[in-house]
Amino acid sequence: MLKSSTFSFSIFKLTTLAIIFYCGNTISQVQGDSVHIESTYGKKYTGTISEVDQEGYFIITSYNREIFLSKLEIKTIKVVLELIEPNIDSKVSTLLIDSNNVNTGHTNALKEKPEIEALEKVKSTAELSEFYVKYEHTQSIEPAPSEKAVVYFVRSSMFGFAINFTYFDSTKVIGRFNGHKFLRYECDPGEHLFWARSENRDYVKADLEAGKIYVIDVIPQMGAVTARVRLVPINSSNYKMKKTQKLLTKGKSESFTERELAVLQKETVDIVARGLERYKKLAASVKTLGNLAFKPEELLFSK
Repeated sequence: MLKSSTFSFSIFKLTTLAIIFYCGNTISQVQGDSVHIESTYGKKYTGTISEVDQEGYFIITSYNREIFLSKLEIKTIKVVLELIEPNIDSKVSTLLIDSNNVNTGHTNALKEKPEIEALEKVKSTAELSEFYVKYEHTQSIEPAPSEKAVVYFVRSSMFGFAINFTYFDSTKVIGRFNGHKFLRYECDPGEHLFWARSENRDYVKADLEAGKIYVIDVIPQMGAVTARVRLVPINSSNYKMKKTQKLLTKGKSESFTERELAVLQKETVDIVARGLERYKKLAASVKTLGNLAFKPEELLFSK
């Protein structure tokens, strides 16, 4: 009877530990946690979670730099029991909860904290992500040329990351890209019909002024086969733009050569014809890009 109880307790303990490791490594990180992260590209980061986002984590690394790491970029995430400030003249060892390396060996740390079954030495000087940089005014956004208008198509969501959306200005294709990116499009002032195509099509009418900057939020949505696209003109100063600003601050606009656009134009001849035919049926209900324009500094993220 005693053996049975002991066995049951051991199973309970192992199950509890498994839950602790699983949650600590995947879904239970919260603001204020100190973590060590290894990316799918072999990069390592150590820092404190400043914000938990549906698509990843904002992390304050050494030297008070803040980066964003998407869940798609994270290979492992480990809770750091004690985060030590980086010292470039010495190596620092840190205690970690590691769900991928359960070590049953005997160490002082295991004796002190038996629920922790893994240790690892890591660098405390974090490297910047290849995709995300410090969210400060380290770069500027070009103002609109005096004789042109500028429209930003910003895909700030990571949903449907691998699905390409194709963007048009009436009959003219202006770009195609997937992922967490944006396009700065300079065009003549006046009336325009902007639209994007994926599994569906979505449209925005605009009457642009020279020297002004406008923003359209590109939102991927669940589709029957692939992601659908939804264009949302940012017409209100109350619109939540934090993700948009962070992407514009960290990134560089997608760009296309004349040859690339010519190839895309040729590939989309039938798509354009069907898209404009569809627009005729929807014209009365199509969204309008209003007169809300942005100063360059308003599109940069600041804490």
